[in-house]
Amino acid sequence: TLYTVYSKPEAVVEQAGVYLAKNDGVRVQPAHNGEVKTIEVIRAVPVMIVYGEREIPLLTGKATVREAVEAAGLTADPASIFPVSETRPVSGMRIHVLAAGETFEPVEAPVAFRVEKRPDNHLERGEEQVLRAGEEGRVRYLVKRGPYGQETLNETIVAEPVPELVATGMANVVETSRGAQRFELRLAPAGRPVA
Repeated sequence: TLYTVYSKPEAVVEQAGVYLAKNDGVRVQPAHNGEVKTIEVIRAVPVMIVYGEREIPLLTGKATVREAVEAAGLTADPASIFPVSETRPVSGMRIHVLAAGETFEPVEAPVAFRVEKRPDNHLERGEEQVLRAGEEGRVRYLVKRGPYGQETLNETIVAEPVPELVATGMANVVETSRGAQRFELRLAPAGRPVA
């Protein structure tokens, strides 16, 4: 907490002994109900702005993706920016801004379910029985399409796949002159079969 006569946030931050690098930013959050104002220091991070065929590297200390896009000299409707325009930029982020002829399109696709096998001594060896049918999941992709190609920007699982449960027979059966006979193989302590 600091008492100050300065009105510029940068001067207040300097008074507090915090060093601001060239591209670092500050954000002032207004006071509510008599509380003190909060000044947030935003350290600059490297991002890449993708606009059409161009990739614009930017070191930004802006608080939102929208502000970073504006700092790069681009004007864009929030609906034509990905990630969402109010997202905080993070190091290495790729920020996509739609150019002429480009669109963001949501695409859904199925996700295959896996099969889980469980041993069952009541079923004959090699026999299988489905205990629960599997169900495909659904995944939603956001795809950027346009004259410069297409790129998948993110994916969100809409519905998790449900694994299929299959009982696999483990019972041992031998065909004899008296018909099918079930047997169990046990090992003696020395490792030899016991009759």
